[in-house]
Amino acid sequence: MTDNSAPGVTGAEYVVRALAAEGTTSLFMVPGGHNDPFMTPMTHVDGVQTVVAAHEGGAAYMADGWARATGRTGVAFGIGGPGIFNMVTALASSHADRVPVLAISGEVPVTWEGRGGFQDATTPSLDDVAVTRPVCDVSIRAESSQLLGHHLRTLLLHARNRLAPVHLSIPLDIQRAVVPREWSVLPPAEALRDSQDANATDRLLGVLESPATIAILAGPGVVHGDAAAELVRCAEAWHIPVANTLGAKGVMPEDHPLSVGTFGYAGSRWATDLLLSGAVDVLIVVGSGLSQRDTLQWDRRMLPNRALVHVDADPTLIGRLWPADVPVASAPGPLFASLTSADGSAGRGLAAGRERRIALVDKIKAAGTRDYDEQTRTSRQVPLHPAAVIAAARRALPREAVA
Repeated sequence: MTDNSAPGVTGAEYVVRALAAEGTTSLFMVPGGHNDPFMTPMTHVDGVQTVVAAHEGGAAYMADGWARATGRTGVAFGIGGPGIFNMVTALASSHADRVPVLAISGEVPVTWEGRGGFQDATTPSLDDVAVTRPVCDVSIRAESSQLLGHHLRTLLLHARNRLAPVHLSIPLDIQRAVVPREWSVLPPAEALRDSQDANATDRLLGVLESPATIAILAGPGVVHGDAAAELVRCAEAWHIPVANTLGAKGVMPEDHPLSVGTFGYAGSRWATDLLLSGAVDVLIVVGSGLSQRDTLQWDRRMLPNRALVHVDADPTLIGRLWPADVPVASAPGPLFASLTSADGSAGRGLAAGRERRIALVDKIKAAGTRDYDEQTRTSRQVPLHPAAVIAAARRALPREAVA
């Protein structure tokens, strides 16, 4: 879709209108002299709400939270130099958790670079692009109005498809320059949800031909791949217990009979007991890079007896910790769909192992409560325990609320 309704707009308005066209409804920012041109379009473009933060780090964390809640790319604005530097910690968090965030910083005019301008953070000075590169997959300075659309498109595609934070520095003269009012809406983000390695999926089905105690460890890739519903259907079809990593908390309803909760850092007793039981034959890890916190300090006791299956849309994350017996470069949705509809020898094997999986889950649940220190949820002691506060909020809020 191309908008040619006007010959041109300022670079700042072009950016805000492009973000609105991509479904960005909230922009988070801290105003400053180097991003003044954004103020007018931020308050006049339909469908966009601007939230002013007290600190650039707060704006970036808000954008991160918005991205996690909506599944779209969050956007934070600040100025160059101190503004973008204040965002670095938040962007590092987004990078670690694979959250798509676009940080946009205003910069001194191109003709001022390295000439002692106030808060100059260009390459000859503090070089904010170099500072953000370690925590952003891509960091670009737009030094031509003709390239502004190209850079913005590249960064949005990269953030969405790589699930990573990115940074765009826009000098003041580029913000004010007239650029063609033309933005082609990005194609739907289907690749992450629909890509599938058919041969690898066949190898996985081959592993399941014999009856097995199977468990699924779901990571944030399941959330980003919009595959939570497919995960539940797959688990229910074959009675497969599901643990989640901290970054995927809530991907499966925690009151579902097949959910054993969070494994790893701040995890639940049931998830820990299941994955460290030594009784799991096939562990299917989906959408997790198996970080230190997702593996209880890389505890090898979670490795299964027969096969470790590692599934991720990003093949660079597969096998970076432990070699996968079955590496599967696939989006989670198609993988779960293939398992749910498995027939033939794989279907017979999955069905034959159902009773042993039921027995293992029942045994773990009978051994103790789901969570450690369960009493903290109902504690009335002052000061209030955080678990009691969250439990009370959960009871008061609608089921789909984020608490």
